Amino acid sequence: MKRTYSHDHFAGSIINWSYGSYNFGLLGLEVMIQKAKAHGILTVVAAGNDNTDAAADPICRSRDTICVGSVDEAYRKTPGSNYGEVVTVSAPGHDIVCAAPLIYSNRFVVETGTSFAAAYVSGTIAQFIGYEKLRSDAGTILRRMRDNWNVGLLQGFPLHPATPNTFNSNGFFKPNKSADQPYVGAPV
Repeated sequence: MKRTYSHDHFAGSIINWSYGSYNFGLLGLEVMIQKAKAHGILTVVAAGNDNTDAAADPICRSRDTICVGSVDEAYRKTPGSNYGEVVTVSAPGHDIVCAAPLIYSNRFVVETGTSFAAAYVSGTIAQFIGYEKLRSDAGTILRRMRDNWNVGLLQGFPLHPATPNTFNSNGFFKPNKSADQPYVGAPV
């Protein structure tokens, strides 16, 4: 029996994309990203770990993705994080404790990279989607992200091309939200 889905079966989802190379056919991917966004599904992309301008990556360069750079606990650019004008936001990506594959004797490993930063941003988006039941409204989700970002904290990014000085935040500690809101913009 063939299974079919309505066009909004995956509404309220997030595509978290972290890949090691972008040397593959992109035309179909760009169309897929645009269609997903039209149905309220945002694509979060790791900026990469080559310490270079993220604009070299056509998926990060797409205006339909959220390209994520990586910073440490002091908001400093991690040594390998890509940077530049196409980076939408930065998030924690340094010394992240992760579950280890079975081949390691430890149960946890400490890793660094934009893949981990992208996961933080996807988690923040999931919070907004879940709290407000935003199944197909990419515009509202993006507005919640921007309203809750911390601005002006980032350090160590090259001046040219300039990286937006925006840090991912779930909004819990934003001073401009009401006491009964979990984040700025949340319905009361």
